[in-house]
Amino acid sequence: MKTGIVISVLAFAPKVYAESDLSVDLLYGGSFSSEKSNLELASLYGARAAYAYNHLLSFELGYSQVKGTYDEEGDTSLHTDVERYTATSFGIKGSTEISTSYSLNLRLGLAYSQLQQQNYSQTLPWQSDVANPKRTEKQSASTSGLGSYYSLGIERRFTQNIYMGLDYSSFRFNAKSADFSAYKSHNITISLGYNF
Repeated sequence: MKTGIVISVLAFAPKVYAESDLSVDLLYGGSFSSEKSNLELASLYGARAAYAYNHLLSFELGYSQVKGTYDEEGDTSLHTDVERYTATSFGIKGSTEISTSYSLNLRLGLAYSQLQQQNYSQTLPWQSDVANPKRTEKQSASTSGLGSYYSLGIERRFTQNIYMGLDYSSFRFNAKSADFSAYKSHNITISLGYNF
């Protein structure tokens, strides 16, 4: 009886390890938020780690950071908004192969987001005089909250270990601060990944 149990465990073990997989992705791309009507792109950097439960489903933990600078010139001053957004996310990834090298994927999950905005207002040089000297004013606000995200993308595998991806993702959360409404970002990212 004991021999039968040992044989069953050994037969099952290779399947478990074959379907278990760890990978790491580095992300780079552009982002724009629902707060900005001019749709200016901000830079996005990030990383994520994944554990593949099987060839169709993975669990992922990620971190991304977006920082953008937006200028708007008024009649008497130049307004500059500096926006910094970070998200720590946990979710699932579903994949399906469309060929031996390409696969489509869908990501869904939760993200804890933090948003910081700073506004600089500077008097334009030709509006400055003795009575109204050139000056810079600074205002800042921040908020955080738990929200959701989803992502659609395609991956290209070059070797058994190395792959690249192209994704569209959207993050959304309801701000706790009265200075912000519901925040939503749209991102296009390129990723470089490695399977261990």
